[in-house]
Amino acid sequence: MEIYLVVITLCSLIVGVGLGWFMVKQASKKQIESTKIQTEKLLNESKSAAEVLKKDKLLEVKEEMFKLKSQHEKSVNEKNKALNNKENSLRDKEKNLSHSVEQAQRKEKEAETIKNNLTAQIEIVN
Repeated sequence: MEIYLVVITLCSLIVGVGLGWFMVKQASKKQIESTKIQTEKLLNESKSAAEVLKKDKLLEVKEEMFKLKSQHEKSVNEKNKALNNKENSLRDKEKNLSHSVEQAQRKEKEAETIKNNLTAQIEIVN
């Protein structure tokens, strides 16, 4: 009977060890699967956060580019306005100078005419 008890004990021990090994293996599989799911979830959240950050940074860059472009256009427009004002001023000065030259030429012709008349009158008197 002792042998019978030893055999039953050994069989129970073998079944218990096998069952324990099987349960540990199942628990490890569940833990590995749970870890994989958590890892995938974390990876997806990280990708989403990276996309949001990327879109935010792109929007910031676009806004900065628009701001710089607007500032540049404003600067160019101011310079063009100043240049146009100078051109108009020079055009006005040129007109005034032309008018002054024409008046001087007219007066010179009038003086020449008067001189010629006076010279002719002096010759007539002499």
